[in-house]
Amino acid sequence: GEPHWLTSALFKAQCLSDVEPSARTSCAVDDANEYAKLIADALHPVAQMVVAPLTVLNLALAQFGDVPTPTNGLTSCGYCAWVALTLAQWTSTVYALACTVGAYVAMHHRYGCCAQPWLSSMPRGPHLVDIVAITTFAL
Repeated sequence: GEPHWLTSALFKAQCLSDVEPSARTSCAVDDANEYAKLIADALHPVAQMVVAPLTVLNLALAQFGDVPTPTNGLTSCGYCAWVALTLAQWTSTVYALACTVGAYVAMHHRYGCCAQPWLSSMPRGPHLVDIVAITTFAL
């Protein structure tokens, strides 16, 4: 397929056409396009306008009151639900972070040889895709 505009900025198109594609797609450019689309979607202003306030709200809500203390059957159920939901939230967050890092490592392993250098004066330095990935990972 045709490279996405971000794919063209992050990777050398000719090099991508020479790389053997993964088992999921018939073309390495399609793989790189999927990765570039994920980066572009994460940086979309609407996504940022939704995620930023929700993060602040979540942190603010976590500061209200004390840790629940069960005193009867009803509050014990509420306490167990609170603990279970908190554990599920932290588990899913850690899992999402691990998947994000794993996807980046797999992409870099397969297509790192085709990545555009960050600075043309430093061809052996970090690649542009590394800088973008580190920046979006923080978001």
